[in-house]
Amino acid sequence: MQTYFFPYLGYFSLIDSSDHFVFFDDVQFRKKSWMSRNRLLDISKSTPFYIRPEISKSDYQCNMMDVELSQNGNWQKKLLSQIEFYKNFKDYNEIRDLLIDILDNTKYLCDFNINSTIAISKYLGIKTKFSRFSEHNFQFSDLPLGKGDWGRETANAIGATHYINAPGGEEFIFSDKFEEMGMKLGFIQPNLKKYEQNSKEFVIGLSILDVLFCNGKEKTLEMVKDYNVKWSGVGYWENYYNTDVVNTNNNQTNVGRTKNGKPISEVRWGETINHIKSQIELKETDDIIEFCCGNGMVLGELSKISKSAFGIDYSEKLLEQLNNNYSDVKYVWSDVTKYDLKDTIYDKMIMYFSAQHFDESELIELIKKMLNNLKGDGIILIGDVPDESKKWDYINTPEYKADYFRRIVNKNPMIGNWYSKEWFLSLNHFLLDTEVVVVEQPEFMINSDWRFDVLIKKY
Repeated sequence: MQTYFFPYLGYFSLIDSSDHFVFFDDVQFRKKSWMSRNRLLDISKSTPFYIRPEISKSDYQCNMMDVELSQNGNWQKKLLSQIEFYKNFKDYNEIRDLLIDILDNTKYLCDFNINSTIAISKYLGIKTKFSRFSEHNFQFSDLPLGKGDWGRETANAIGATHYINAPGGEEFIFSDKFEEMGMKLGFIQPNLKKYEQNSKEFVIGLSILDVLFCNGKEKTLEMVKDYNVKWSGVGYWENYYNTDVVNTNNNQTNVGRTKNGKPISEVRWGETINHIKSQIELKETDDIIEFCCGNGMVLGELSKISKSAFGIDYSEKLLEQLNNNYSDVKYVWSDVTKYDLKDTIYDKMIMYFSAQHFDESELIELIKKMLNNLKGDGIILIGDVPDESKKWDYINTPEYKADYFRRIVNKNPMIGNWYSKEWFLSLNHFLLDTEVVVVEQPEFMINSDWRFDVLIKKY
């Protein structure tokens, strides 16, 4: 990423999202850009104004690393006077002291931008590793590299598996070449929320200094960490479960398994788990696997009885929650449609609250994969399937119906795929040596009014 002069909040979100942040310093300097200016706020007028270092030398089309700063100390003094608009904020003195430490007599603008960004990151407690592009002496191919290529080639050269860019990169950076390298491409999505500036009107997108003065260290770090990563080349649900997942102390809330925004009580959840145990006839000698295991809210509880438990999911955030809550459960981060079970055989298989994420072809192939690795007399539970016959009972208001079609147009579906009970029962005429049974859910289960369960037994 190019170096900027006291960049905005989202730049630090990009840093926080990365294990290794490489400053792209070997680049042409552009005057009147964020490389050499940013904005603070004249609070009395609700008007932003520019802050700049004083540049003593910058030849036309010169390299960013060659831009020299004035050594007379005047621009540093001016900046310290400009921040006095923030003197009534409680953290003013602490942030001012941080700024004074940063405002040294560094000779080059690029060095100053890098050093100041690292200093603020360390102050906030961000643990990311930093390096400069020019330090690595990369040897890229002889082919000319465009502006969308440098980041990919750099990431590949340092052995990265994921590359995250700023939001604007979506216009010119595409996933195909990343996929050829076995690398995932993502774009940071900072949630730039309104905060108190003691001004009549809120001004968004100002320098990180504005955020620090107005909010202090701890709150600023919270705001830095309030972001999602939109992964390119993946489906809606994979993006959703890797970006929009919340992390509360309630597992049901974290996966959106709520009623009117509220999870069921621990007692009712305990009844649900006991019902699942009964359905699959869980024994202490069973090896079990859950497809789309999420944060382990089902698998983790079943693992307390079973001999072994293994989960598959493509949400790193949910798997992190599983690991924190059920450290004995083994899991793998993968797409269940692509993961190879090899020769491992299981007594019981579960896919709960997830059938809606697969179309008919995908779901059939997934069931066949399950049966191939299921023991004789084994049981598969496909739980919480959205009932197609109840669809318009569930989507039952004009606003909800309008939102349903709006989501179809925008390709971010409400719920996902709905299935009829007859669809599953008809599998009895397609799958060999199996019995498919549709099971109504008892009333104490949170979605019993519009979802059903499916049991598949192998003979």
